[in-house]
Amino acid sequence: MTHCTNQILSPSILIVGASVRALAESAVRGGWSVDAIDLFADADLGLIARQSMRVPDYPSGLVKAASLMPQGPFTYTGALENHPDVIEHIQENNASTDPQNTFRTLIGNSPEVLRVIRNPSCWIESFTHSGFSVPTTTRAFETVPTDSSFLVKPILSAGGIGIEAWTHEAADGPPREQHLWQQRIEGESFSATVIITPSQTTLIGIARQLIGENVFHSSAYHYCGSITAPFDSHLAHFMRTLADFLAERFGLLGAVGIDFVVDANRTPWIVEINPRPTASMELWERTGTFSLANEHFHSFGLQSPQPHMPQEIAVGSSHMVSWGKAIYFAAHDFFFSDDAARLLRFTIDPWNFDTQPWRATADIPQENEHFRQGSPVLTFFACGTSHAACRELLTHRAMILDRFFDRYSC
Repeated sequence: MTHCTNQILSPSILIVGASVRALAESAVRGGWSVDAIDLFADADLGLIARQSMRVPDYPSGLVKAASLMPQGPFTYTGALENHPDVIEHIQENNASTDPQNTFRTLIGNSPEVLRVIRNPSCWIESFTHSGFSVPTTTRAFETVPTDSSFLVKPILSAGGIGIEAWTHEAADGPPREQHLWQQRIEGESFSATVIITPSQTTLIGIARQLIGENVFHSSAYHYCGSITAPFDSHLAHFMRTLADFLAERFGLLGAVGIDFVVDANRTPWIVEINPRPTASMELWERTGTFSLANEHFHSFGLQSPQPHMPQEIAVGSSHMVSWGKAIYFAAHDFFFSDDAARLLRFTIDPWNFDTQPWRATADIPQENEHFRQGSPVLTFFACGTSHAACRELLTHRAMILDRFFDRYSC
């Protein structure tokens, strides 16, 4: 467990999760002082957070780490929604910093809500009965064909980790006790960002998801980035209706991500509901002037230093600048030395001119770290006049990173 400390005088909030940098940046932009705990404690997180702490024993280690942080409210990012018990323990374990107050206020959907919305049998049945298109999903694998028409997924999944096609080879593998089988829907993958408050729902935008892209060395079905996308009035109406349903049926609030696939008939199929801020949401801040963290906190009644309600992106805005992000995964084992860190800055700093006033890279690793093939290294951004232009620039930058990290192969 490692941590670093900065001194910032602002109202504070603790953010916990697997990777919290994006939400922490948004909160700081909204006037908050942030204490942060995640798996990485990346170098740039240490620059913006009052305190940042790395917890390798995720998620159980978050409870002890949180108890060492100053008292105050806390919120979570992915994939902590899969561990409502951990969230409860963080709520209850505040005694070491304030013996008179052993309860930490949660700013996020409650463990009770999470247990329902992250239970596939609950939300899929509700969606189906309400007329939404949902892939056939089952835990009775004996009835599932082994022709790749279904995917096998861990029940406690996030970011596409552990997903694979259900084939004869997969069926001959080890038992899948904590998995489900979901029909594969052919089409384009998207994620919608909505803000749900007690009085209204707002569709912020829709982004096309990048999944299993070889150019970023991502494994099959792994999430590896997003590019903002224009959308028509029909899809906008559908997402608002769905957001209203999520609020009414499940009591969801705050920033919520809706993963869906659009098939050849332009039918949106709901694949997953993420009841917290997601990886793609930071792109929408780059299209406007709001803090998504502030909107998330405000939904739960926490007054923000700089309140501002965002407007949804103009429907069908084909002239909208496309913003994209990609996660670069290690193509091979390498050691990120202090020399490599210094030279990397020279390599990526010029990219910032294309993305001003926003940084072109994030989640920069600490010096002297070992990376295994397939592990996430950093995040980088691009913007362009179209989806194709943005994607081309992301691809070009991935190739530059390939040439750079090839020099440090173990």
